[in-house]
Amino acid sequence: MKNESLTLTVDGHPMDCYLAVPDGEGKVPAVLVIQEIFGVNREIKRIVDLLAKSGYIGFAPNVFHRTHPNLNLGYSQDVMPTAREAATAATMEGLKADFTAAIDFLLKQPRCNGAIGAWGFCFGGTMAYLLATYPQIKAAVSFYGGQIAKQTAPHRPAVIEFTKDIKAPVFLAFGGQDQSITAEDVATIKKALDEHHKKYVLEVYADEGHGFFRHGINGESTAGARDVWPKVQKFLKENLGAPVAV
Repeated sequence: MKNESLTLTVDGHPMDCYLAVPDGEGKVPAVLVIQEIFGVNREIKRIVDLLAKSGYIGFAPNVFHRTHPNLNLGYSQDVMPTAREAATAATMEGLKADFTAAIDFLLKQPRCNGAIGAWGFCFGGTMAYLLATYPQIKAAVSFYGGQIAKQTAPHRPAVIEFTKDIKAPVFLAFGGQDQSITAEDVATIKKALDEHHKKYVLEVYADEGHGFFRHGINGESTAGARDVWPKVQKFLKENLGAPVAV
């Protein structure tokens, strides 16, 4: 695996990004990773690396770059005002430009076979749901997307409004103990997907809280994280194609 930090220019703004490419020479699918409100931090880079180790190109752009370049926060309570400020400042127009630039970048990668998925967490989980409406995205994985069913910024609608436009299969994962996403929210999302006859997988881990995948997929992680990772791999393989053996 090879990984690096790089910069793309979007609408005249430098967008800091993180890229990881699997070993080998064959062409493989790519997965666009969308951050939590904490930026492209250690955890998001872990996800990008995890994808590359699994045979996919992983790529995470900092979609808060216009107001918070190089945002890289931990998870302590003292960073929450900055994290929420960054997420609230993101506009639909800016996000669309960033996603389009990121997709174009991946399509131009020599190792990319043209199949692209999206995987997002919290804020990014909401954006992965939105990315499922993009024609270039062939699979979308949404982990604890807290803004799917409800509006949290006055200038951004709840993305459930775009359910009718979803083109890609969606994999959704939630924690049953998540205080920020209620069972009613999850039921609302399921109802919208059913009403519009969308293809999806929905997993709710009754004993897990918000952000349960942060602790890895090994023995020190939660049972939910260990259970969901093989399911994500299966979903990506079914919809993007098998990656190269690594």
